Amino acid sequence: MKRVIIIMFLMLLIPLMKVNGYYCTFGETSLYKDMAANINVSYDYVEKNNDVSFSVTLTNLRQELYIVDTTNDKKYEYELDEIVIDGYKAGQTIKYDVYAAAEYCSGTYLYSILLNLPFYNKYYKDDICVGLENYAYCKKWYNHKLSYDEFKKKVNDYKESLNPSVPEEEKEEIEESKSFLDVFLSLWLKYYYIVLPGIIVISAAAMYYNNKKSDIYK
Repeated sequence: MKRVIIIMFLMLLIPLMKVNGYYCTFGETSLYKDMAANINVSYDYVEKNNDVSFSVTLTNLRQELYIVDTTNDKKYEYELDEIVIDGYKAGQTIKYDVYAAAEYCSGTYLYSILLNLPFYNKYYKDDICVGLENYAYCKKWYNHKLSYDEFKKKVNDYKESLNPSVPEEEKEEIEESKSFLDVFLSLWLKYYYIVLPGIIVISAAAMYYNNKKSDIYK
C-alpha cells in the first residue's frame, strides 16, 4: 500500500517539474534582451532627381529574434546576420520592435530601435549657394520647407547681410578720394624722375639753412 502511495505521489510530481519548460523564464528573457540590444543599425542613401531614397542596414541579428518595422507593420524573421531594408524617405522616423522567436518565448517583446533619418535640402546644389556651402539653407541636410522663391530670397538676404550698404554721400567721398589718389600716383610714376631731384635739392637747402641759422644763435 505504501509503495502505491509513493508511486502515485511521484507521478503527480512529474508534470509539476516539467511545467516550467512551457514558459519563457526570466533568464531566457534577459538573454534575448541582451541579444536585441546588441543589434546595430546604420543607413545609406541614393541621390537622384533632386531627391533621396534611404536604405537601413541591421546587423548582429540572431535566429532567436525577429523584427517588426512599425512604419508598415512588416515582420522580418532571421535569415542572415545582416539585413538591408530599402525604400525609406528623408526625414522619416523609423521604429523597429524586436521580439523573441525562440520556442516558449516567441512573441515576447524585448527591445525597440529608433532611427531618425535626416531631412534633405533639394536646393543645396543651386548656383545661388556657390561659396555659401556652410550657410544653413545651402546645406544638403536641412529642413526648411520653403518654395524655391522663398529659398532664393533667404539666400539673397543673407548675401546682402554680409556686405553692409554704404550711404551714398560716403560712397561719393570714397570715390573722390580714390580718384585723387589715382591721379597723384599716376603723375608720380610718370614724372618722379623730374620731381624727385627737385625735392632732394629743396630738402638739402632747407637743412643747410637751418644749420646755418643755428650757428648764428650759438
